[in-house]
Amino acid sequence: MNTRIIFFGSSIHSLPALNKLIQNGYEITAVVTQPDRPVGRKQVMTPTPVSVFARTKNIPIIKPQSTKPILQLKPDLLIVCYYGQKIPIELINKVKSGGLNIHPSLLPKYRGAAPSEWAILKGEKETGVTILKLSEEFDEGEIISQVKESILKDDNPENLYARLFKKGADLLIKVLPDFLQDKIELKPQNNSKATFAPKLTKEDGEINWDERPELIERKIRAFTPWPGSFTFVKLNGKTLRLKVLKAHLKNDKLVLDEVQLEGKNPVSFKEFKTAYPNYSIIKSD
Repeated sequence: MNTRIIFFGSSIHSLPALNKLIQNGYEITAVVTQPDRPVGRKQVMTPTPVSVFARTKNIPIIKPQSTKPILQLKPDLLIVCYYGQKIPIELINKVKSGGLNIHPSLLPKYRGAAPSEWAILKGEKETGVTILKLSEEFDEGEIISQVKESILKDDNPENLYARLFKKGADLLIKVLPDFLQDKIELKPQNNSKATFAPKLTKEDGEINWDERPELIERKIRAFTPWPGSFTFVKLNGKTLRLKVLKAHLKNDKLVLDEVQLEGKNPVSFKEFKTAYPNYSIIKSD
């Protein structure tokens, strides 16, 4: 197809789109991904899934923020999928067809770094994926196409993202030929209807037991795996952090299913109560 693409991505959820592009004959001239990072208790330096995939396919890897090497490759198009950094507008404007982004929400709803997390947290029944043009500001570019996806009652962000980015990969392949031939009517976003999904922090995960059970249950799902939901318990005169890994609603009441005491392995809540019958939850102020 003689379309030279530079692909920006870092997550395992970037791979469906990258793989689809290769399968459909597009030339991936290089990938740009985040650098190796320390992972786990032993802080082992670990490459991104996109970096691992690129090495298996002998695709060159460019370091982030390296504009000059990207332009030297003379790409026709930039494609961004779960990359994690802003693409400079100066770079976008120097590429023949600019750039496209696969964003996991129905823009202009849930612009930002954590759209599925916030959609689950807010109790949305539906979300989707948007293919949009890269612009100077995050997630504000013109819309090329969208597709809807239901949010299931047991969804967490990871399995929802998996479905959304698979749909996004299929949608990208569907619209790309017409986009490259300027046959698509671009749709500007209505900024007055924009909502935002900022990145979560570790502190966001603390459970407020005074909130409604259905909201707590949604938070536990929305914050899995990051930042995780937790509370503090009093055990033998000590205050310890207790992660709440899974829970469900029964007769409008919250039922804890799986927990993890700091320094221990995950166990069922039943096992936890058996091991620590004298525990007490410390409610935050």
